[in-house]
Amino acid sequence: MTKKSKENLDKKATRAKKADLNLDEKNLNFTTSQKQNLKTQKSQKTAKSKKTSKENLKANSRSNFTNQNKPKAQKQNSNETNSQSLNSNETNSQSLNSNELNSQGQNVVSAPLLSSLNSTQKLNLLDFTADELAKIISPMFRVKQIFEWIYQKYADDFSQMSSLSKEMRAELSQKFHFSPLQCVKFEQSKDKSIKYLFRLNDGLLIESVLLPMKEEVLDENGKRVKSPRYTICVSSQVGCKSGCSFCLTAKGGLKRNLSAGEIVGQILWIKKQQQIPYAHRVNVVYMGMGEPLDNLTNVSRAVRILSDNNALSISPRRQTISTSGLAKQIKELGEMNLGVLLAISLHAVDDELRDRLMPINKAYNIAAVMEAVRGFPINQRKKIMFEYLLIAGVNDGKRHAEELVRLLSGIRAKVNLILFNPHEGSTYRRPSVEDAVKFQDILSAKGITCTVRQSKGLDISAACGQLKERTQK
Repeated sequence: MTKKSKENLDKKATRAKKADLNLDEKNLNFTTSQKQNLKTQKSQKTAKSKKTSKENLKANSRSNFTNQNKPKAQKQNSNETNSQSLNSNETNSQSLNSNELNSQGQNVVSAPLLSSLNSTQKLNLLDFTADELAKIISPMFRVKQIFEWIYQKYADDFSQMSSLSKEMRAELSQKFHFSPLQCVKFEQSKDKSIKYLFRLNDGLLIESVLLPMKEEVLDENGKRVKSPRYTICVSSQVGCKSGCSFCLTAKGGLKRNLSAGEIVGQILWIKKQQQIPYAHRVNVVYMGMGEPLDNLTNVSRAVRILSDNNALSISPRRQTISTSGLAKQIKELGEMNLGVLLAISLHAVDDELRDRLMPINKAYNIAAVMEAVRGFPINQRKKIMFEYLLIAGVNDGKRHAEELVRLLSGIRAKVNLILFNPHEGSTYRRPSVEDAVKFQDILSAKGITCTVRQSKGLDISAACGQLKERTQK
């Protein structure tokens, strides 16, 4: 190749390189501009998408809330339209129309609640755990907000739930309520225990009791050293069919069972009225009007609702279910493995006397009751409580104490001696404190934990059914 030809090739290469550089520059400018435009478009699209998503969230939330209460045909049409909702109505429908089981094999939403979803009457929110309510109202964080207002902030009605939209508050008030009872009367004792008389929404009356167990302790600077301790005694039925001869409630017979929400409502109302903070736990005893195990379905639901961390968060270990001795239901309760404590109202050590005091003994005698108790699951740190009502000249003698020791052999037991609380029309008498202590000493000498319950409310109709009876006269 000549020198001239080489120079020509170099010139062509130089021109080509310049052309490529110019093209790259153009492309670079184009790309930068394009990127800026794309960035602007993306930003606008994202903002629009967020706005749309927010609107869809509100719409779908209202749709999920509303559609659960529509007729079936309307629900299906609505589900087709709103197939992209956060909690699809198809999924909710499947959950609500099947006996969905949790990890313990228990129904998440019970049949009575399912049947009430299409009811024209307002549903009681206190009948639901948060997980159950989330199958009717979505998304879940709204349910948690509702529960916070009810159980932690003690709201009186939906209008106070300011974190919810006005539309949602209005719709909630049309479909639900959380006021299953109202207090019509209460009496406070010198010992600060309080007896409440509640009227249910159907006009029937029940009783509850607040028992202050330990007073608040403050140091010299007014700082709390020890918090007060409370026990709330709740009713599980309107009336009772057990027919115990010493009980005033039994005289009126059984009217009906309480719903889980009516049981929960007693505790919530008392905590609110006494301004007991949400974080301050209370002990609950199912020992008021009624036989709790005759209403096992709703009592067990109340236990789960109360223990729900989104609700009052009262541990099952702080809840005690008392029974007159329904052996079959004691076994059923044990199989549920709720973690609750068990109290047995024994009151006699032989079947002849117990038949007279407690007619239920004819169906489940002492041997059957003790067999059921021995099979009941209990935390190794806990004991089975035996309630023993001391009645002067009836069951408070030395032989009764010695026979009780024999019955409790091999059982992790704690005996709570109760001095009979007299009421009008009763032929039974209250024993002396001295006789109660003698009875206690016999049990304690045999290694059985035994206490004499401090009688509270003797001046305020504290015995079961007394306030209701006096009010109705």
